[in-house]
Amino acid sequence: MTIITRYLIREVIKVFFLAFVAFVAIFQIIDFFDKIDNFMERSVDWGTVATYFLCQIPFVTQHMLPVAILLSSVITLGLMSRNRELVALKSSGLSLMKLSCPLILVSCCLGLFLFIMNETLLPPLEEKKNRIWEVEVQGKPLQTFFRNEKVWYRDKDIIYHIDLYEPERMTMRGITTSRITKSGLLTKKSRSASCPLPAFST
Repeated sequence: MTIITRYLIREVIKVFFLAFVAFVAIFQIIDFFDKIDNFMERSVDWGTVATYFLCQIPFVTQHMLPVAILLSSVITLGLMSRNRELVALKSSGLSLMKLSCPLILVSCCLGLFLFIMNETLLPPLEEKKNRIWEVEVQGKPLQTFFRNEKVWYRDKDIIYHIDLYEPERMTMRGITTSRITKSGLLTKKSRSASCPLPAFST
């Protein structure tokens, strides 16, 4: 890695860090003042409030990181052009494509980080954040937080498909049952309009 490449990477990372922190802070502050009344009405403790906004950071990162990458690249090249650094580098025989390679490398690394974060860190934290908002702030029952439509359930050699599960009434609607043969085929398909949960579980 040449000195110029290290210099470009260092400069773009500095601008990116400042832009990214500013974007995340602005988003969190606006969202905090927008939702603080809801937290106060439900008397949610400050530890839970802090947990909610900490869990929201990956969600904000998902939206703000691409913008920060683009802005940092534009600002870095703009500052270099203003200081006549681009003219000096072009005079030394470096093409615009070679100057862009470090910026592309940084963008690809940050894009890979974003992909890994979306696949590993984001789902559990987003679920925890939504649970706090739905259950502790909006006061919804815990059962309604989970998906209660189009439920599949298997019990030994029978597969049940439930169109709608109503936890308040302990009732299921649109039940389709399919029996699995020893060869693995589905046979004897039947359907009922509704069924109480005790009768279904038996």
